[in-house]
This record gives sequence, C-alpha cells and structure tokens, in this order.
Amino acid sequence: MGSRTFRTDAIREWLLLLVFALHATAVQAQNAPSLQEFSGLWFASIPTANNAWMLQAYLANSYSTGQSDSLPTPELVVYFGSADEGLKSGKGVALTTDATGSPRLAFHGDSCCKVSLVKTGSGRLEGDLVGADGARLPLQLKRSTKAEVHRWLAGNPNPKVRASRDSRVELVYVSAADCVYCRRWEGQYLETGALKTSLGWTDVHFWIADIGSYKGAFQARNAPPHLQAAVERLLARIERSSLRGTPSFLLFVNGEVRNYALGANDFETLVKPSIRAAVSEKALDAGFK
Repeated sequence: MGSRTFRTDAIREWLLLLVFALHATAVQAQNAPSLQEFSGLWFASIPTANNAWMLQAYLANSYSTGQSDSLPTPELVVYFGSADEGLKSGKGVALTTDATGSPRLAFHGDSCCKVSLVKTGSGRLEGDLVGADGARLPLQLKRSTKAEVHRWLAGNPNPKVRASRDSRVELVYVSAADCVYCRRWEGQYLETGALKTSLGWTDVHFWIADIGSYKGAFQARNAPPHLQAAVERLLARIERSSLRGTPSFLLFVNGEVRNYALGANDFETLVKPSIRAAVSEKALDAGFK
C-alpha cells in the first residue's frame, strides 16, 4: 500500500512538472517576439551634442529564487544613457503595447528619469524621456552598430575635451605581461616602448599602465598621478570601481577622459580616430591646414 501511494505521488509530481514546463515554454514562445523587438543597439536617429542617446538591450534568462529546479524565463536587460557619458542599467523594465498594438518599452533610467519608447512601423523607437523635474524630452532612436556610434563620438567630442593649440593629448595604454592581444597591438603601434613616429602622433604623450595580468583591474591609482583624478571621475560617472580587461585605452585631452575602450577592435573604431581628430583639432587651431 505504501509503495502504491509513493508511485501515485511520484506520478502526480511528474505531471505537475510537465504542466509547469509546458506552461513556461508557452510563455517563453509568447514573449520572445516582443522581447526581440527591442534587442540590439539603438542610437539617436539624428545625433547632436545634446541628443546622443543610446540604448542597448539583450535577452537574458531569469530564474525563480529559491527554486533550484525552476525553468528559466526570458527577460529583457536594458542599458540607457548618453553615448558620451556611458550607459547605465535600466530599472523596472516593462513591455506592453500601445493603443494601436505597437510594442512599447518602458523603464526607469538614471536620475529617476522615466523612458517610454514605441516600436514604429518604420522600425524605429519613438517616445520620450521624463526627468525628475517633469521636463519631457522627445526621443527617436534607430538600430545602429558600435562602429557607427564610435565614428560619431570620435568626431563630436564634448567641448571641454576638444583640443586646441595648447591642449595636452595623452594616451594611457593598459597592458599585462600575459596578454597575447597586447603583444599584437604593441607590434603594430609601438617601437622601443613608444608610439611609432610613422603614426604622426608626435604631440601625443604616451603612458603604459601595466596591471600585471589580463585578469586584473585598472583603477585610478594605476594611472599617471596627474590623471588619477580624471579616472576617478570617469569611474564614478559610469558607476564602476575599475576597468577590467586588456588591452585597454584611455585618451585624455585637457586632463579629462575624452574616450576609453576595451580591446584592439574598439581602439581601431573609437580611440584611433579620436586621436587623429584631436591632433587635427590642435593643428587647425594653430592655423595649419
């Protein structure tokens, strides 16, 4: 009798798990298209100095706390902010539809602002950002690529980091002894520990910050002393205690971080054109063509 009861309970538990699994699969299938509507990188359709908003969203699996055997539920992870200030995590992400049935994404951004965006028939995101003071700012974003955002950032610096004839342009290269990619970058850009003269960057002051291992972290104390305060301001702005990974690059103009990047690819698409732009800005301000 006890064995039969055990089998009945086991079958009942198995059926409940099967129903739960089928329900979770159905929910996932139902939600996936809506989640995919917003996945990817979005940038201002017409970026300007005061309108360079960027949104990055991707799918992630969420697991119920306290239930080790729970099945994952897909959710949308959102990061939002001004491209030149850095992205920050969106809170309270909600997906709904508007009166016309178009997908709507809403979340809380930095400084208690509220963002609401609708996916239009043309494939863009349109909506607004409402600040803590109630001020409303219209938003219009289009699908973009990191390289496209980098091109805009390189040529449109914040006025305080735009170079003039007397500006000091400095590049901090974060390296590590066990970083294979660092050796490749050095072979292309360095000569006896300095930037190759063939690059034409003679006005660029170059520093190497060795953090020991590619698994290490770059902190303000790893920067040259006169740049440490600027690194601390950068880390506070992007809400991080350090930058991880090598090779990494930080470009300073007028003692402030103009751009920073992780990896050789981002050096090519962001930092390298930013260096060229800064050098050109210095030359133009000095009266040279």
